[in-house]
Amino acid sequence: SKIDRSQFKQDLHRIVSSGRQLLNLINDILDLSKIETGKMNLHNEDFCPNAVLVQVCESLQPLVIQNKNELKLDISEMLPAMHSDKTKFGQIITNLLSNACKFTKNGLIKVRAEVDSEKPNWLRFSVTDTGIGISRSQQKQIFEAFIQADNSTSATYGGTGLGLTICRDYSALMGGMIEVESQEGSGSTFI
Repeated sequence: SKIDRSQFKQDLHRIVSSGRQLLNLINDILDLSKIETGKMNLHNEDFCPNAVLVQVCESLQPLVIQNKNELKLDISEMLPAMHSDKTKFGQIITNLLSNACKFTKNGLIKVRAEVDSEKPNWLRFSVTDTGIGISRSQQKQIFEAFIQADNSTSATYGGTGLGLTICRDYSALMGGMIEVESQEGSGSTFI
């Protein structure tokens, strides 16, 4: 019998996509396990955070376009070099930007980097979106493993509820912190 090439390609794409999702889930669980057991190591080096931010934004451009969003990058030219784990820093920004892309449609996503005005030796990074937002009660639990804002979130948008947990744990491991400012229906800012 003839093979429907179009259907075959769709099925193959689903298999590859499912395999990637499973691999990402396994990697996230392994990372959380390493953090919880104290076996997660940092590989600190000097790097330019501007370059990492530009790279992450460029690599996630297809996600931005998928939901017809606009991405703005607002980076201070005076941003100093960082001495930290470049890969984990990139993963934090990737997770936050991916979430912003997923929960925003026909909106604006802004990635901002600056020297913290209240703490001169600190850098402040934020990802802001005009998406669905998060209620105050839900904000208390979103950084917990396998927790999403509500039960309909995973059904509607997908995901495992591990991305923000990893962001929180990596931030703490690297000596920083993460917080959220949001209102339901009015977007979110992760700092």
